[in-house]
Amino acid sequence: MAANDKFILNQVRLENLKEGEAREVVKLLRAVQDDLVARLPAATEWSRERYQAMSSAYGGALDSIYSKGILPKLATNGVEFVAKDMAYQADALDTAAVAAGHPSGLIVTANVSPEALVAASFSEPMQGKVMKQWADELNRKEYRLVDAQLRQAWLQGESPAAATARLKPTFKLSQRDLSSITRTYYGELSGTTRKAIWENNTDLIEAQLWDSMLDARTTTTICAPRDQLKYTMGGEPIGHGLAYLGGPGQAHWQCRSTALPVMKGVSSRAPRQAINAGDNYKRGDNVTRTGKVRKNTADARKRGIFNETEASTRTTYKSWLKRQPVAYQEDILGVNKAKAFRSGEWKLGDRFVAPKPTTIAGY
Repeated sequence: MAANDKFILNQVRLENLKEGEAREVVKLLRAVQDDLVARLPAATEWSRERYQAMSSAYGGALDSIYSKGILPKLATNGVEFVAKDMAYQADALDTAAVAAGHPSGLIVTANVSPEALVAASFSEPMQGKVMKQWADELNRKEYRLVDAQLRQAWLQGESPAAATARLKPTFKLSQRDLSSITRTYYGELSGTTRKAIWENNTDLIEAQLWDSMLDARTTTTICAPRDQLKYTMGGEPIGHGLAYLGGPGQAHWQCRSTALPVMKGVSSRAPRQAINAGDNYKRGDNVTRTGKVRKNTADARKRGIFNETEASTRTTYKSWLKRQPVAYQEDILGVNKAKAFRSGEWKLGDRFVAPKPTTIAGY
């Protein structure tokens, strides 16, 4: 295995973990939402008292599921995750150190505490707010919207089916927001773990390389331009002027980039996953019928929409995107920008995907 292959493998594993854990946390919220739907009254049974009682009870249920279910789950699973992630990252760093000519077993992790890192993740801002603030914001937002929908259902005397249809968009929005926060949480936790380990081993590492994986979902203004650029261990740019933004995995919501160590005296590279347009790709195939960015699923590959390849880390997003069909470029950039991109009048930089979700137990 090449020096940095394990870091790439760990990033794939992390993406699967984020997907699986997000689903598990959303299940807790969905159970509360399903309970509300199950208790919706018949059209003839609505009253002001019934509406107020249901709204108040739902507010209490939301408070409880966040304070006693979701947040404790993230904290407990976070500690287990960091312990496993530490082992993976230390092993990957050991492999890179050996490839650089150092003996195995030099990696220091004794000063890295999973409990301390998770505690820090709850007390330090994540994309501007601490975890408790995000939870409170999601809680208040959903309660406000659900209360408004229940009030309308009462005023209009709606059937359970009609009231359920009214509530569903709010439920889905809350689930999506909670999923996004959960994914970001684990991404930032992994980034914090990596930083803690690398800071304990600066005698072996001289810099870090921003590694963005390649697919249709790349943030062309954040991760894309930073792909394969170097930064000091403190996040200062080396040979360019693009800010660190918190680093790979922490630069934006659900950031999927990772960092590779630049070992002292060695310049090592490794292949990474790239999701290309398939033989049957047509304009518009980058999104589903509901407008969501299409994922690299087995069905999409079977239908020839996407295919998977390996790309060297010498491959930038720019060089990779130039090789994609015009229809694919136009879906990613828009028609005018894609044309300017092909002509060289508009520049960008480089990103990634997870094949199968898992949870902490399978991480």
